[in-house]
Amino acid sequence: MDEVKNQVMGDTRLNKRLSNILSSLSSDPKNSIPCANKTWAETFGAYRFIENDKVNFDSIMSGHKSATLERIKAQPVVLIPQDTTFLNFATDLESKEMGTLRRKETNQQLLHTSIAITPSRVNLGVVEGSMWQRDKESSANSRYTKSIKDKESRRWLDHYETACQIQERCPESTIVSIADREGDIHEWFQLAEDQSEQRRASYIVRAKANRTLELDGEETVLLWDHMNEQKSIGQYTVDIPKRNGEPGRKAKVSVSTTEIRLLGKGKSKRPLSLYAVLAKELTPPECSLMR
Repeated sequence: MDEVKNQVMGDTRLNKRLSNILSSLSSDPKNSIPCANKTWAETFGAYRFIENDKVNFDSIMSGHKSATLERIKAQPVVLIPQDTTFLNFATDLESKEMGTLRRKETNQQLLHTSIAITPSRVNLGVVEGSMWQRDKESSANSRYTKSIKDKESRRWLDHYETACQIQERCPESTIVSIADREGDIHEWFQLAEDQSEQRRASYIVRAKANRTLELDGEETVLLWDHMNEQKSIGQYTVDIPKRNGEPGRKAKVSVSTTEIRLLGKGKSKRPLSLYAVLAKELTPPECSLMR
C-alpha cells in the first residue's frame, strides 16, 4: 500500500502490521478488530500493535501524509479545509440498544483535521490531525485573558502553519487553507502576514466577527456595513445541499470584494490589510439567507 510505503515506525514489522490492519478494516471501518480479522493470530497481532510504545497518532499517519504530499505536488491548486469533529461514542453505543449512558462519564474526544482536496473535489488525503480531551470547562473570562498559544483555538493557527509548510515544499502548487467561522482569529491573519512570500499559503476564512475597519485618516466603519456598500463584481448560481429536512436547491448569489484594513486592538494585535469577499443570496427563501 502506498499509504505505508514511507511509514516512520522505527520497525519494519510494525509497518507490515499496520498495512495488514488497514487492509482488514478498510472494507468496513466500523467493524471491531476481532470481526475484521479472520484468525485469532491476526487479532492478537493487531492488539499488540496498538499497545506498542512506538505506535501513536503521528507515527500511524506519517506514511499517509508522505503519500498525500506527493499527490499534492501533482496538482496546480489544492484546497485544505480544516475543522473539528467531536468523537462521542455514547451515541453509537445507544443506537445498538445498549441502554442510556451517563453523559458526564463519557470521555469525549476532539479531532481537528486538515484534508487536501482538489477544486473538483478529489480527496488527496489528510495532511494534519490533532486529538485531545478537554480537562474541564473554562470560564469565559479566562478564555479572553489567555494568550492564543494557550488557547484551544491555537489549533487553527497550527494547521495553517502546516499549510505554509506544504506551500514551501510544493512551490508549483497554490495551497489554500480554509476554515469556517471559528477560524476567524486576528492572530491567524497576523501569522499569514509574517510568512515569506514563498512560504505563505493562501487562506479563506468565513467571517464571524463584525470587525472594526480603518478607513482614510481616523475614520472607522464596521465590516458588515462596509461590505454591503461595495459594488457587485458578478452573480453566480450555487448548489445548496439538502439538510435538516430541507430539500436541496439552487441559490443565486451576488459577489463583491474589496481590500480592507483591520483595526488593531490590544498590545498583541496590530492593524492588518487583507481582502474581504461578500457572497450574498439575492432572493433567499424566508429565514434562509445565505451569506
